[in-house]
This record gives sequence, structure tokens and C-alpha cells, in this order.
Amino acid sequence: MVDLGGDYDEERELELNSQIDVLDYWSKSSIQYDELSLLARDLLAILISTVAFESTFSMRK
Repeated sequence: MVDLGGDYDEERELELNSQIDVLDYWSKSSIQYDELSLLARDLLAILISTVAFESTFSMRK
């Protein structure tokens, strides 16, 4: 089992339809979930760079 830091049992649940600023959430949660926030940072960087890349090469009419 891998310990990603933090105490997940005490985390409040967020509603699925709530508007969440993901970058802000992980910025605020980085101290509580140190290892997991590093993973989230890496994954979000990939997603953002993919969107930027695809929008650069998309054809506009």
C-alpha cells in the first residue's frame, strides 16, 4: 500500500455538480495532501499543455 499523505477519512465530500476551481483546491490542499498534490500538479500540467497544443493547431474558419 502506498501512503500519499493526508487523512482522507476526515475530508468533507464535495457535491458532484458543484463548481470547483481544481487548481485552487489543490493549491489550498497541498499541505494536507503533500504527495497527492504533487501527483495532481503533474496531471493537471499535462491536461493544460494538451489543451494549449490542440488549440494552437486547430483549424479556424
